[in-house]
Amino acid sequence: MKAPGGRISFQQCIIRILVLFFTSVCSLPGIVAAQDQYFTDESSNRLPDTAVFSLGADISDIDEDGDQDICVVTFATWGGTGPPYILINDGSGYFTGETEERMPSVPLDANYCVFGDIEWDGDNDLYVCTSTQNVIYVNYDQGHFADETDIRLPALINQTNDAAFADFTEDFDLDILAQGFYHFSVGTRLFENDGIGFFSDITFSSLPPDQFDNIFILPLDIDNDLDLDIVETCFSPDGIGQWARLLINDGGGFFSDADSSRIPVRLAQSLNAGDIDQDGDIDIIVVSGGTGVGLLINDREGYFTDETTPRMPDQGESSLATYAGIADFDNDADLDIVVASSDQRPLLFYLNNGQGYFIESNDRLPENSQSAWRVIPFDADADEDEDFFLACAGFGYQKIFINHCSSDTIPPGILGNTILPSQIDSLAFFPIYVSAADNISGAKGELSGALVFRVNGLEFIRLPLLPLGGTLYGERIPPQSIGAEIGYYIELRDHPGNFTRRPEGAPDSVYSFTIVEPNGIIENREAGYRFPHITARPNPFNSRTTISYSSAKGGEIGIYNSIGQLVSSFEVELGGAGKVIWDGTDIRGKKLASGAYFVRFNGEGRSRQIKLIYLK
Repeated sequence: MKAPGGRISFQQCIIRILVLFFTSVCSLPGIVAAQDQYFTDESSNRLPDTAVFSLGADISDIDEDGDQDICVVTFATWGGTGPPYILINDGSGYFTGETEERMPSVPLDANYCVFGDIEWDGDNDLYVCTSTQNVIYVNYDQGHFADETDIRLPALINQTNDAAFADFTEDFDLDILAQGFYHFSVGTRLFENDGIGFFSDITFSSLPPDQFDNIFILPLDIDNDLDLDIVETCFSPDGIGQWARLLINDGGGFFSDADSSRIPVRLAQSLNAGDIDQDGDIDIIVVSGGTGVGLLINDREGYFTDETTPRMPDQGESSLATYAGIADFDNDADLDIVVASSDQRPLLFYLNNGQGYFIESNDRLPENSQSAWRVIPFDADADEDEDFFLACAGFGYQKIFINHCSSDTIPPGILGNTILPSQIDSLAFFPIYVSAADNISGAKGELSGALVFRVNGLEFIRLPLLPLGGTLYGERIPPQSIGAEIGYYIELRDHPGNFTRRPEGAPDSVYSFTIVEPNGIIENREAGYRFPHITARPNPFNSRTTISYSSAKGGEIGIYNSIGQLVSSFEVELGGAGKVIWDGTDIRGKKLASGAYFVRFNGEGRSRQIKLIYLK
């Protein structure tokens, strides 16, 4: 009702001001009206009874039907032993227990599990951290697993707490980084994949000395150089505090402790990572039971500052936080945080305002209480928003919270990618790496991509990008002949179908380069001509090393001692690329002495040679 004379009444004025205020608040970056996004606890009708005490779980498309399934492991100290529990998704977020049909029945005392494709055969295998020998289960038939620990893994006795699959040695297969307590003779261990899923321990030749009791680990490209560094949490040398440690990759798979100026000292029990402030690099989220969530902001070169105080609301001094799951839960193009706690505490939910500043928004969650140790975001019910699963320890079942939000319409982001020079004087494989940042975080299987290339203007060829760990994806353009002109672009696609391509304008615009002779002069050569190319990993090695080669017409790989005597050899009959494994023995199978050896590839009237160090 208007006031006399057509003027607006005082009450109407106040109402209009309030309407304008709430409209503007709800339109701020990162803020969505409450009715547009909220969670419901649907554990009782979506999950089978899995009353196990768990510190760890992971997701994967176990049965290869296009949706994400769950594996949960049992922590014996609180809940007895058991095999990894397999929960199969029906495609709409309802799960069935299929452990007996799919897993060996041997019970384990396990801390964590992680999926990864160790053979690149198109299905994900499972690595389990236990209190004794770690276990690897090979997926051999649409999610039916066999224990192949004895033949694939080196011995690792005593407790390990965490592990990650990633290509740390930059040979396009997944290695294993396992973390445990130094005083149990474990520490951090690096196991290199030989390319077909058999692992050797290269810890002492690749990692700096480790005398810490380690808790949590993440592979990350922290300095934007398209290789994987390592972030881990460990007890301080006095055994009292917990802190984060950085190991920097030199670009060849060898790591060193980061300078102390790279990361501030802050209590840290668990880790997560993502581009919190949307500036094109990976920031670190640390969690401690004493201080809650900490935000370590990256300067794009791998130097971090603690910006918790300005960016997070007050968390008090009595937090019992255990882990922070991060994802864009409200589909507004920034990463939000769900924090789990121990001792039957409720979850905490923080919304990002678009610039990396967080608002406590616990009203988005239903009433809840549990002791949870992992928060795993993923789209359980295939409705294009991020739900989350809780691995719970203590009194209670595992839990799943279903998100009710608008669909994801945001394409993945690219933090960096390989751009090759315009002329290259090599006929080896051409590795292309991509650092990807979707508006999800840690949800394996929800992001895919392709390296798309063509030769001399012919049709494009698509190669699926391999998930190499952390935010890193990659694949190789095969060797080409002298004079070939190669054009390529990169595509990333999330599971709702949103996609990004680089360079912008692809496929009409592409990155391009030409293969030239070593002297820079392009010559006409017969089709398929390639220089022989050879590498070896690990190097140094102490049990066996994988020698990779590429050649057009085949040849011979010879291994020579320091005085030039041939001690072993391998015949390479066909052209193309391949691998052979040398275990440090001579032609008669006798173990050779430690020292320097030379691997020489002879073929096509040319030779290539590299030096190997054998350490028994």
